[in-house]
Amino acid sequence: MILSLIALGIAGGIAYIWSARGFFSALMHMVVVIFAGAAAFAVWEPVAYMLIEKGDQWIVDLSWGIALAVPFTVILTSVRLGLDKAVPKNVAADQVVDMVGGGLCGAVSGTITAGIVILSLSSMKLGTDMIVGFSPMSYDATGNLVRRNGLLYPVDRLTAGFYSFLSNGTLSTPTPLARWRPGLQDEGALLRTSFENGTAKSIARPGDFKLLGRYTVARAKPVANLFKDDQQAREQQIRTIDNEAVTPNGSYLDAYVLNFNSGAREAGGFISIGAGQVRLVCVPEEGSGPSIGLQPIAVISRAAGDSLDLGRWRYDAREVYIASAGGAADSRMAFEFAVPRGHVPLALYVKSVRVNVGDVKPFAEFAAPEDRDFDVRSKDLLVKAAASETIQGSGATVTVNESFVRVTNGIGGNLIFNAGDKRGIEINDKNRIIGGEAKFTVAELAKASGIDRALQIRSFASSYTNSIIQVDVSGNSPFSLAGDAAAGAEGAPALIDALGQRYPAVGFLFKNKQIVHLRMRVDAPITSLSELPTISRSAPDNNLVLIFRPDLNVEIVSFVIGNKEVAKFDTPIKVGQQK
Repeated sequence: MILSLIALGIAGGIAYIWSARGFFSALMHMVVVIFAGAAAFAVWEPVAYMLIEKGDQWIVDLSWGIALAVPFTVILTSVRLGLDKAVPKNVAADQVVDMVGGGLCGAVSGTITAGIVILSLSSMKLGTDMIVGFSPMSYDATGNLVRRNGLLYPVDRLTAGFYSFLSNGTLSTPTPLARWRPGLQDEGALLRTSFENGTAKSIARPGDFKLLGRYTVARAKPVANLFKDDQQAREQQIRTIDNEAVTPNGSYLDAYVLNFNSGAREAGGFISIGAGQVRLVCVPEEGSGPSIGLQPIAVISRAAGDSLDLGRWRYDAREVYIASAGGAADSRMAFEFAVPRGHVPLALYVKSVRVNVGDVKPFAEFAAPEDRDFDVRSKDLLVKAAASETIQGSGATVTVNESFVRVTNGIGGNLIFNAGDKRGIEINDKNRIIGGEAKFTVAELAKASGIDRALQIRSFASSYTNSIIQVDVSGNSPFSLAGDAAAGAEGAPALIDALGQRYPAVGFLFKNKQIVHLRMRVDAPITSLSELPTISRSAPDNNLVLIFRPDLNVEIVSFVIGNKEVAKFDTPIKVGQQK
């Protein structure tokens, strides 16, 4: 209700202002507003990507809203000021004409302005209920996302529809808005329908994932059991965002295998994807017709971090958010869509990032769901999408020694931090470090040993799904970043388990004679050696320990940098629960 009143206030207020200023001035302003809106939509995507790639996380969360609102405001203001100087005087008309004509032009200007304000707000990470309970998306009884009552005066729908219409006509371009972003007014609300009432990541960076491949099911011929699988016998009930029933005979499954890397992870270390955060845009296969936007109906992914077994998880209940299994650097997921026959894919949007898929050929075309299910049971489906990363070379075999590899969440080096002066460090209720970054002098930390035990920070936080392993990569270590084995290596340091899974360093602890530098970010692991403090054999006092969080029950077999193996363990490290 509040957002509806805001939209009505903006639209009505602008209409009233221009009804009082006369028809000619209102007409000029309306033309400028239409132009500013068209220009803002034209630069929307490139400006948003620029902010996403170069901005901090808070900018990323607001990027799509900023990228629409700011260009619109700047263009409108600058053109309006220029026009006022070029045409400084009004044209007098009949009072009724001025009032009615000015009011109508003002209503158009007000609707577009209010629509862009609402679309901008909707595109920001502001929670599922954007403002006091307003959420235009709702789950039906079987977990489908459908539209429900929107604004009392739907300025967002009117504005999106107006510019979509113009993109196919007067303002047509080779990449019209209507073709590439159908249902534009729904996108923000869909993205915000995420884990923990919209507080999870709703905007991705282009480098957070990679498209590995595509497969189809029943593309050549309809099958009656299209919405079934061997994990659940009952048929999944699917409806479109317009609340229309989808039938097996009228559809085929189109699926896309994505590899998410560590940048896609939440602060808790997992990846969470809601049905509204991945969208497939399809177009008619032959002839003209409107584009349609589809949400995934199911995801195929790993069932557990310590196994290669796959599972198929349906979006068939309220607030189902598919999470990655385990803490490995990469997580593969296949998203399946029910595509109407006669339509073909055009673009895939993953948390607002677009991937053109019109020319992507399927690596597999399954005749029926049971054929796909066979590849799920055999664990082959996600492997077929792309070859796994190959580790190059062979590092020396090293005996696991607590001097260099510590399988514990306790902070080494006799270091104790003070909860009363933790600076940028985040801790849980047990005074265990869960994230953050801070620097201290050695003298400052020396005082922490004398404070009350209840204020001492002595360990890192692990969980019921992972544990902490600390690897010393200083100058005298067999894992040294300055050693011969690491020479020429590029990329991120990682631990490799017996299944070939990669676990990146989620942080480090650096110490020399003067300072102690701690960083731990599960949602932003180390991606290159340049992010680490310098280690050199010429500086023996520089001590660097990397912090890893592998999954429970896996066996760690080697330490690598990028694709180069630095060392392998003579005995695999079995990852167990830590207190």
